[in-house]
Amino acid sequence: MKRIISIALVLSLLFTMVNLNLDFMKEAIKSEEAFGLAPSLFSPQSTENGITISWQWDNQSKILQVNGQSESPFHNIEIYDEDPSNMLFEYLFVVQITTAEWNVTISDGNCTCMISINSNGGNIHQIVANIGEDIHVPMIAMTSTPSTGPHRGSISYTGNSYNVDENITLSNTLILCPISTGHQSCEDTIGDYWNNLGGLVDTFSVNWTWGADESFSISLNLQDVSQLSDGEYYVGWALRDENLLSSWSIIPNTLIVDRKPPEISLAGPDMVNESAQKITIDASQTDDQSSLYYSWIIYLPDGSARGPYEDEKQYLNDAVPSLLITPNITGEWIFKATITDEAGNQNVSNLTLFVTNLGPVAHLALNSIPIQDGSSHQLVQGGEWMFSANASTDTSNDVDELTFSWLLDGEEISALYEFHLEEHEISGVHMLNLRVTDDDGAMDEISISLISAGSEETVKEGKSIFVALGISLLLVLIGSVSIGLFRVRNSKRILPDWKPNSK
Repeated sequence: MKRIISIALVLSLLFTMVNLNLDFMKEAIKSEEAFGLAPSLFSPQSTENGITISWQWDNQSKILQVNGQSESPFHNIEIYDEDPSNMLFEYLFVVQITTAEWNVTISDGNCTCMISINSNGGNIHQIVANIGEDIHVPMIAMTSTPSTGPHRGSISYTGNSYNVDENITLSNTLILCPISTGHQSCEDTIGDYWNNLGGLVDTFSVNWTWGADESFSISLNLQDVSQLSDGEYYVGWALRDENLLSSWSIIPNTLIVDRKPPEISLAGPDMVNESAQKITIDASQTDDQSSLYYSWIIYLPDGSARGPYEDEKQYLNDAVPSLLITPNITGEWIFKATITDEAGNQNVSNLTLFVTNLGPVAHLALNSIPIQDGSSHQLVQGGEWMFSANASTDTSNDVDELTFSWLLDGEEISALYEFHLEEHEISGVHMLNLRVTDDDGAMDEISISLISAGSEETVKEGKSIFVALGISLLLVLIGSVSIGLFRVRNSKRILPDWKPNSK
């Protein structure tokens, strides 16, 4: 009997020990569950765009260690929970850094955390981390956004939504808030969207397209949204599930809406004299909210067209908002400026310039002595008769292109700017014409008379005879005058004195 009791005691002890072990094991499992499992991290395309992400989870301390490496141009790293205004971590590295290595510790025991890596080039990479066992709100991680430059047509955003229960229906909206209202005001508007549907938010249709894997794309044609004025906007999203759990965020990159073409200001003279002096055709005062690209076409008076030469371009950074032109061709010039902004909006304007020709002025010299138009000149055979038009003038751009024509009695005898007449035998009286013409056909003319007086010796003899004859005539004239005066003086009569008769 004692033996049976002993066996019963042993079995009872063994059963108790088994129960204790089972309870201990249950308690151990319960304790592990109380600690919580490793967080769920959603990281689409985690190695694209020069980004590498890794993390370690300490199950005992409930600490998430996130390590990252970002290559330029990624410049800003943010970590926040379902309230984006509650920033858990922010890192900004300067432009000179090509690769940034960073790490952050998230010690919040329960967090629906967003890890966002943004660049000013429009690239974005976002990761959602659900930490802890408390309720997690649905979140959106953007995978692409429009570029940071101005837009005038269709834009699109892509991303993924993350929810603990994939069977729960989500409601979503895209919100544009004018940057002029301030970031804080837009945060308040977007954050309170579900409590104040509509509010200050633009009410236009945005097309959301969802994929089977909870990915989505958002498309919007800005040309179809007439109530959306041009300007810069903060873009946000608001998400809510059927249990009214919601989240919101402002996408790091702003959106610039620009559907208005540049307002061209094209300035320059409408009439100038033909010259080698340069004039400015200026479109630099054209008004637009973005950078501009200038394209020029110059239509010349002969109907041909060309682009500006390199030395005519007046650069401002990489653009050519003005031209420096030499108006050296007479007639109508047309300058066509086509100006395009960053969004692709384009405008065209023309400026017409009429260039007036200034004709040449003929100057004639005989043996380096200037001669006036219409004068007469006696030539002596055997002398050196060098005629020159070298002093003729015109505008600086035409003076080297002048042509000359010398006509003797209507027949051209030379086309040079100077010539010697001694090579041509002439006698008597002749008419010499000088015609000076520029490249536009404008002409100036000088006419003079030439009298051929024989040989130089004959002329000298003639001059001597003429001088002697002149002296003789002068002496005769003097003698005649003297004789006349003498006669007048002797011809006076002496009258007698009259006396009265005496009676």
